[in-house]
Amino acid sequence: MRRLAILTVGTLLAFGLGVAVSPDSPGSLAASASSPTTVVVSPVDMHGWAFGAETGTTGSGQMVIGPGTPPLGRGSARLTVASATDGFVLIRPGWNGIPLADITKLEYSTYRASGASPLAISLQLQVDDDITDLDNSWKGRLVFEPYYTNTVQTGQWQTWDTLTSSGSGNWWGTKAPFSTACPISNPCTWSEVLSHFPNAGIHQVSGAVLFKAGSGWTAFDGNVDALTIGIDGDETTYNFEPLPNIRIDIKPGSDPNSINPKSKGIIPVAILSDPAFEPVDDVDRDTLTFGATGDEHSFTGRCDDAVGDLNSDGTPDMVCYFYTQHAGFGTGSTSGTLKGQTVGGTPIEGTDSVRIVPSP
Repeated sequence: MRRLAILTVGTLLAFGLGVAVSPDSPGSLAASASSPTTVVVSPVDMHGWAFGAETGTTGSGQMVIGPGTPPLGRGSARLTVASATDGFVLIRPGWNGIPLADITKLEYSTYRASGASPLAISLQLQVDDDITDLDNSWKGRLVFEPYYTNTVQTGQWQTWDTLTSSGSGNWWGTKAPFSTACPISNPCTWSEVLSHFPNAGIHQVSGAVLFKAGSGWTAFDGNVDALTIGIDGDETTYNFEPLPNIRIDIKPGSDPNSINPKSKGIIPVAILSDPAFEPVDDVDRDTLTFGATGDEHSFTGRCDDAVGDLNSDGTPDMVCYFYTQHAGFGTGSTSGTLKGQTVGGTPIEGTDSVRIVPSP
């Protein structure tokens, strides 16, 4: 069984209070590739990322499909807050000791579904003003907020290049000395940050990169995707995705998959495994729906998890059964869709072709 990584408030606070992260631990990442790398972050493998509440109790975070057409893949990370006391994050500890001057690209994309007009999910770095000294005390965060020099739109994806913003700048510090040189009331450009703090870097022992919504926002619903971090020209892009589309086989063994909508019978649907998905263990069977749109409540309540490995990938598959007359198929139907959730609550969806045949 796989569950989405969620951090407790205590764990999140620990990231800000000097919990060491070994350079070889999963929480740290040194640039090593000479060509761009894309890492898919999903509930199957979060690659060190985790959702968590810093403050409040009504914020939330999850990987979702959409909204719209994300910059990468079919999904994104969604962050919501419901009151001004909420602060919710998607965080990845690591990059400890990387000089800010070595960061050659830092770009991400956001989408605002609802919320006050200036707001967009912020990018934050846990930093040290001088990584060459022996002072590893907590120095706060550098925060990038797009709205200082950009117009944040509702209902569309926008991409922010955090290193080349102009004008008054978008970076401000949460704690001295960063907050003195780059206060929230007068943020700095990236070049100004480097000028003020030439030896600054990601914190030596509590380094992290995170996205945050909230802390003073009365309500917000938004998404983030396609974070690219370049260190000395070596770039890694994080693509946030829900559980990948599952593969299904309607009426396994049949080709074509003929369905008579007037039949009083049952349609078998095989839910096929892949290296990151084990139907027998991962599917919450009570959530399954199937039919012409995938929203039809046609499940018989029965699944067979002893059918073996139908797709010969070394992992057992599962066949579930659905009432034909409740599946909503009609003369124009060309496909059938199964929807549901994993046991961890992540949406899953799969589609296969059908051929509608007349009544005998």
